[in-house]
Amino acid sequence: MGNRTCIGTTDTRVDDPHVKATDEDIDFILDNINKRLTLDRTLTRDDVIAMRWGVRPLAVKAGAGSDRDFLQLSRKHEIDADTSNAHICICGGKLTDCLNVGDEVCQHVQSMGVPLPYPNYKWYGEPSHSVRNEFFHQARLMQLDSYTSEHSSEPLSARLWRRYGAQAIGLLENIREDPREAEILIQGTEYLRCVVDASNESVADNPAASRPLKW
Repeated sequence: MGNRTCIGTTDTRVDDPHVKATDEDIDFILDNINKRLTLDRTLTRDDVIAMRWGVRPLAVKAGAGSDRDFLQLSRKHEIDADTSNAHICICGGKLTDCLNVGDEVCQHVQSMGVPLPYPNYKWYGEPSHSVRNEFFHQARLMQLDSYTSEHSSEPLSARLWRRYGAQAIGLLENIREDPREAEILIQGTEYLRCVVDASNESVADNPAASRPLKW
């Protein structure tokens, strides 16, 4: 996640969905990451800047029993769709399977008479390779990475593409016209002038916009 790393996770069976990270959870994750990575120094609790937790339900067939080893249960999802009440419930599933879950939900939504305005719109992932190649080609021509701050966690071209995708091409134009647009505005962050300027322009065009720093 940029110049931060998200590590995990735990597999602890619980009876109550209202949970929080325990000392045992934290030690388990730190012990495992320190065993599996060759780091300059051992990670400790002082390196933790944030934590998140939650409970994932596991879908099992009726009559399967609750005494089975939960680590052996499938992580697949099940969708319960009640057409009469227009209600959809998703049970189980994993982040790595979210696209399949989304496709199934869309099918159920359509079966309930709700039209999808852009059923074939590609809303996930990076733009096409041709757009990516064009961006990095333009970035090399203007030597974009030479504007990278010495405190940045990655080259400027990589950061702009990773965060803004095809919209980063517009940011290139701003920097080409005025190199000051590549300046970092707030010490300790990596927010550039061009990103903030573009965000302000977006809000000015649409006063209802509520997502700052999004070009």
